[in-house]
Amino acid sequence: MNYTYLKVFIENYSLPTLIISGTVALINLLYDKFLAEKLPNTARTFLPFVLSILLYYAYDMIFVVNGFAFSKGTFSAGILSGSLSVIMSSSVYKLKNGKPVSFNTRMVLVENLLKGIVSESNLAVTVNEILYILDSEILSKEQEIINTVKKNAELDIDDSDVKAISLLIVKAVSSVK
Repeated sequence: MNYTYLKVFIENYSLPTLIISGTVALINLLYDKFLAEKLPNTARTFLPFVLSILLYYAYDMIFVVNGFAFSKGTFSAGILSGSLSVIMSSSVYKLKNGKPVSFNTRMVLVENLLKGIVSESNLAVTVNEILYILDSEILSKEQEIINTVKKNAELDIDDSDVKAISLLIVKAVSSVK
């Protein structure tokens, strides 16, 4: 690996973000191995993001000395860490199972956020539709993604869960550069 590339990567994402992402990815892999059957799929979708936000908040309290203040920057960094941890977990899982690893981070991220909600047969089409919506000039991207997820969901999930997952997709994909 080129050290200049590594330096730019660390500058873009910051070392604490990468450490928190790696920690959450490890927790996520352990969760998938031991506890995956105990919680619903929507909980599995949000787990990396909730853990990342909490760990980033703890990091801010201890190292940045923000006290108990919860800032927008903490939330954004937590979403970024959660996004990176989902990508890391997915890459490890695919390598372990001998599947090819995609380097399209946005595609991997959306695919993993929809896993268990959209059937495997519709997953690729749904991911491509969502990425198309995100890249388009549509003003109501969130509503279009909500409609796409509703249309392709194999589970009977609440409208509030569909909305939350859709908004998480928008925030997570926008946080990954």
